[in-house]
Amino acid sequence: MARVDRVLNSRLPVREATAEQALRAEAAIRNFGFPPQKRVALYRQLGDDLIAATCNQANMRGRAVVKYVHELSPATVAEPLRHLGPRSDARAAC
Repeated sequence: MARVDRVLNSRLPVREATAEQALRAEAAIRNFGFPPQKRVALYRQLGDDLIAATCNQANMRGRAVVKYVHELSPATVAEPLRHLGPRSDARAAC
């Protein structure tokens, strides 16, 4: 995610192959016709679905914690993950 943010916002350099891949992915999302407000709704639905799927697991005890960030800088993405560290068995960012 951080590399994509750096490519799209012209921040720190990234490898050319990485930049090309990030631009292709961004174009694909844009070409699907997801304006920013639709993307927010899509991520909110994904978060709700992850929470529901975790709650519906009969063979485990767990709780999904979903945090949203409005900026994709490495520090902004890492901060919520860092706070969850001592209290969680697994963490992910997408």
